[in-house]
Amino acid sequence: MLKNSGPNFIARGLRVSRHAPWISHLLFADDCLIFSEATDRSAQRVASILDDYNKASGQLVNKQKSAIFFSPNTDDEVKGSIHSILDISMEALGERYLGLPTAVGRSMNGVFDYVGDRVRNSVNGWAERQMSCAAREVQLKSIAQAVPTYSMSCFKLPAKLCQRITTYISNYWWGSSLDNHRIHWLQWPKLTKAKGNGGMGFREMKLFNQALLGKQGWRLVTNPDSLCSKVLKGKYYPNSDFLSATRRKRSTVTWRAILHGRDILSSGMIKRIGSGVSVDVWNDHWIPSNVSMKPIGRLDTASANTVADLIKQREREWDVDKLKENFTPLDIDGILKIKLSNNLMEDIRAWAYEKNGVYSVRSAYRLLKDMQIAEKDYAENSPASSEGPGQWWKHLWKMKVPPKVRIFWWRAIHEFLPAKSILSQRHIAKESFCPDCGNELESIYHTMFECTYAFRFWECIKDLTSIKPPLLHPDTWAKDLLVGQVCKPDDKALIACCCWSLWTGRNSRRHGNETWSPYKAAKFVTRMVDDVFQIHQNEPPKEKVIIGWRPPEVGYLKLNTDGAFYMMSSLGGTGAVLRNHEGTLVRAQARWYDHMEDASFAEALAVRDGMIMAKESGANRIIVESDCAVVLNMMATQERARSAISSIWHDVQELNTCFLSLNFCYTNRKANMAAHGCAKFATPGNAACNWESVAPDFLKYALTKDCNSNCEII
Repeated sequence: MLKNSGPNFIARGLRVSRHAPWISHLLFADDCLIFSEATDRSAQRVASILDDYNKASGQLVNKQKSAIFFSPNTDDEVKGSIHSILDISMEALGERYLGLPTAVGRSMNGVFDYVGDRVRNSVNGWAERQMSCAAREVQLKSIAQAVPTYSMSCFKLPAKLCQRITTYISNYWWGSSLDNHRIHWLQWPKLTKAKGNGGMGFREMKLFNQALLGKQGWRLVTNPDSLCSKVLKGKYYPNSDFLSATRRKRSTVTWRAILHGRDILSSGMIKRIGSGVSVDVWNDHWIPSNVSMKPIGRLDTASANTVADLIKQREREWDVDKLKENFTPLDIDGILKIKLSNNLMEDIRAWAYEKNGVYSVRSAYRLLKDMQIAEKDYAENSPASSEGPGQWWKHLWKMKVPPKVRIFWWRAIHEFLPAKSILSQRHIAKESFCPDCGNELESIYHTMFECTYAFRFWECIKDLTSIKPPLLHPDTWAKDLLVGQVCKPDDKALIACCCWSLWTGRNSRRHGNETWSPYKAAKFVTRMVDDVFQIHQNEPPKEKVIIGWRPPEVGYLKLNTDGAFYMMSSLGGTGAVLRNHEGTLVRAQARWYDHMEDASFAEALAVRDGMIMAKESGANRIIVESDCAVVLNMMATQERARSAISSIWHDVQELNTCFLSLNFCYTNRKANMAAHGCAKFATPGNAACNWESVAPDFLKYALTKDCNSNCEII
């Protein structure tokens, strides 16, 4: 009714600029926001529309709960007239709508303080109860860090507020409260590293805020026809696109926030090559295998401007001679790994850090963290994180022990436990002797294995389980126990829990509990480990049904495909086998490729090559089987045009129209051995092999076995 309400100039609503669309109303749930000019004529038209709607639907507008909001330059006389016409007396704009501020000025100070207050109140409430480190981790990650997420997805929160939230989270993690301040053993940036890199995986709020805002920018890039995109384009970039829009002086905080997210978006976006017409060879991101996604070098003979200049458009293949004129051999190898579509397609923007090519906050945040670490290493003139994640972290977080034991072990590896020797090194304690046995140095290793309490405890463990701790080096004992072959996996879990128990016992004695019993502690640990093992043993075993090859129904042909990829040389091959309902070979083929990106490319190429073979064989109804579920899922959906295999996906969509019936099915490796054999057969000497009706010798055994296949349950 609002759209079709008489002359457009009466009920056309408003627009933010002359290039932006007119907006008459917005609907959300049970709310209706109506926009109109502040004139009597417009108000009368809105009142008439509401009255007609009431009569037609039987639904009345509750004018007691409705409100009017005027722009600041509206005269009081006009306001009174419109109030009278609409019969709505309330003039107000709520402080927040749908959880976000309704009006934000240029200054952000104090606008989002309520977010920090919510985090503080939650943390203070938790601090009143004694919680383990594992429980605190869950609380912080699932609740405290989630509180500002909604606001951060639309606004760039002030740096002071992000730091304030970080302080609340950090204090609670290390056990501090309003009345009790604990040692912060590790700087927050290092604590936000992934668990596989020695951190705890907490979020860095400023970076997470930027990753969330990047999602808004991604929507503007991928949905240019949405109302939001049209409004922002009309206001800020009417004659360009979002990625090249500039920041203006009088920009709103919302637009400035979106531009802040665009920075990470620009860093991680890549263009998937179609025609290549819109891709700048030297400035755009388009080579996936290069770290910068741009050419590494440019030869003096270079003349290409767009990627289209490097492609033989008729043959739909790279012009190797032109590549040699423009690029170094390393760049040429990376370019040749990009497989072009057999059909002409447009160049597509994609997110390079997700396999499906779609932007995700998770991958953007990881990219920001990597960039932060690289910048810090460069500033400190240190090598760029070449050490990689320690193997002990991987073993630690997979250890079958209670979470609190894993976190204890994390602290032990980092030496974040307040043993007297560590406190003395940090100039916190003057003495470093062990008060339990009088040894001159109380280290973590001493508390676990050398102290008199430890000796008595391990004797009890030996009596109960016949297990004794292995000989370990005092400096590397924690890592050696996790990674080394010093004990059995089950014994490793028990020893880890024993060390946790010894440390908690040590703390208990420091706080005045002299009744600690090594035998009771040993009994408690053995019960705890037994409970954990029992939980894992009670999980029902998953029966894996391995189904051999099955012939298709009468009237259908089954196409089995497989890819072979050789990682060290980036070479590969594809194989395809087409059979009828009797298992008789219709056609088979093997193809060799000199340049291959990864295994998923090989599998995708195998599907495309197999479908082309089926089309050439005159098949109308086919079932495509592959042992790569990821690729099949990409092929069977319409949302994978941005993935790394977008060119192959485009070809498969074109080939779909050539068949009356087409189904994609996953099968296990055992039922796909015929296609696997063809893919392995492909070599530089057998670059393009075809067999019709008569199978080659290497394929006969697999075909015969498939015809006699049956089901197995493991």
